[in-house]
Amino acid sequence: MNGTTHALVGALVGTLVGRPGAALLAGVASHAVLDVIPHRDDLEGSTLILDGCGALAVLACTLLLGRAGATDGVLGGVLPDLENIPDIIQGPQRAGNGQKVFPSHWWEHESVTGRHGNRIQACVAAAAAIGLAVVFLSNGTARSD
Repeated sequence: MNGTTHALVGALVGTLVGRPGAALLAGVASHAVLDVIPHRDDLEGSTLILDGCGALAVLACTLLLGRAGATDGVLGGVLPDLENIPDIIQGPQRAGNGQKVFPSHWWEHESVTGRHGNRIQACVAAAAAIGLAVVFLSNGTARSD
């Protein structure tokens, strides 16, 4: 999944867990669960930059709303993908043959998705965004004026 999807789902699980430290761990766990869902990781160039901005926007919203659990969930959700930065910059062959530390990064995610991988990812991101909005609004974040 891309960073924005991991950030949205991390924020949702972090909000549901509530406690900041536990929310960070829940965010990491959500990353592993999302990586099991067939999807495509074909972000390059401007799409990668846009995705990074999306993940940062989710993080900024949780910070501005003062939601510590959600913020930790975002951080936990995107933290495992930091190991992909050398591959993005140098390519997998130059960056240590693409060897990964995080277990869900040990296999190809897109081998079974074909052309539907991006649709699957978009549905997961949309569901997480809607779920996050519902949780935030039901917890008194919305104003009634």
